[in-house]
Amino acid sequence: MENALRTQSFTRKSVQTENGQVFSQDVFATVTPKQIVSGTNEIRQDGAGGFDVLTNVIGTPTADYVQYTSIKTGQTGKDGKPLDYSKVLNSWGKNDAGKQTSGQAYNQSALGVVPFGNLSRSQRRELVDLMQAKSTYKTDFGKTTRKLTNGRPTYTYDVTVNAEAYIGLLKKYATMVGLNQLAQTNPEDFRTTAPLEFKFTVDAWTRQISQIQYASGRTESYGSYGARKTHTPVPSKTLTMDELQQRVQAVQ
Repeated sequence: MENALRTQSFTRKSVQTENGQVFSQDVFATVTPKQIVSGTNEIRQDGAGGFDVLTNVIGTPTADYVQYTSIKTGQTGKDGKPLDYSKVLNSWGKNDAGKQTSGQAYNQSALGVVPFGNLSRSQRRELVDLMQAKSTYKTDFGKTTRKLTNGRPTYTYDVTVNAEAYIGLLKKYATMVGLNQLAQTNPEDFRTTAPLEFKFTVDAWTRQISQIQYASGRTESYGSYGARKTHTPVPSKTLTMDELQQRVQAVQ
């Protein structure tokens, strides 16, 4: 956990399959000196009525940006021809939260099941002490498994997360890194929430989290800790997200 709190950057690939649809997001996240993520999303459904939608995504603490790069569908227009989305591709839509740091793409990466950051030694110690004091993460070491993943030894642990303690942890972390969306959230409101169950996979050599599996089947894979990459520039010319969606829906 402490290693997750002392990295400048990382990659995160999230895959969720539900009701025949597959959602995949692949992003590079930087938590310092600038808080930003950029990457791609794909939503796909196979079979009759299937579709495949690709987008670029950029996220900051206060805004989300989405750009459609490909929309493929088996549907046809009124003229019987395949729907033509060419006029809505490559335009950026923006969802701006203003002063509230509730940008989804960034927060889903930095404020996930485990918070990621590049904190000072004293800040890391404070958060780890809080995790231990509140038993935020409980590990069933009796179910630990070891295997080689791409030639590297990894350990997988069954972990339950106490919801009240977890929200308290995120609040403390958020104040340390300048995020404000949890300022009015009361951890005690989650006291009766059932513990959440996950499987954490840790690389034995780096002692970094390499994957988190949800009970729902969702998986998040992490890597490239501390890597230096160039983010897609934040666009200066944008539509509102509603305007972009209306253009997509208007294609007939």
